[in-house]
Amino acid sequence: GLGLAALAYLLVLVRTWTEQRRDVLYSASAYLFLAFFMLATQIHENHMIPMFSLLILAVPADRRLRWIYGALAVTAPINMALHYPDILRTIVPENPDIWGGQELFWPRWLNSAAQMAIFVYWTAILLRDTLAGLSSRPRRSTHHSQTTNTAPLINTIAN
Repeated sequence: GLGLAALAYLLVLVRTWTEQRRDVLYSASAYLFLAFFMLATQIHENHMIPMFSLLILAVPADRRLRWIYGALAVTAPINMALHYPDILRTIVPENPDIWGGQELFWPRWLNSAAQMAIFVYWTAILLRDTLAGLSSRPRRSTHHSQTTNTAPLINTIAN
């Protein structure tokens, strides 16, 4: 998990370096919240919530993020409901286990699989955009020209 988290941070670092726009910073930061939630062990369900405030700021600039926002807006509350003891006692009242027992294995598994699919999809988008940004960046020449255009300076002095 730690190695994958480091790769996610590296991807965000390179993405924000290649394209320094506010919407890219918002979406990349939101991705970091989701990466932290998905890749860390023993994480609380509410650690994904701050992602929504950053992601909504990036949605107008990148329409693909609408679907990510919408899908996570559905799966995040389900995830919290499936792990909150008071809600579990209502869903499965006959089970004294505060974690819901075997009755909630499949709903939790399916919700986790949906969230993992969203995370992988968003990672693919971020990776593709990052690689595109890297390939479009002008490369620095190893031969720096010593000549400069001095015409503006000369015109300023002459006037």
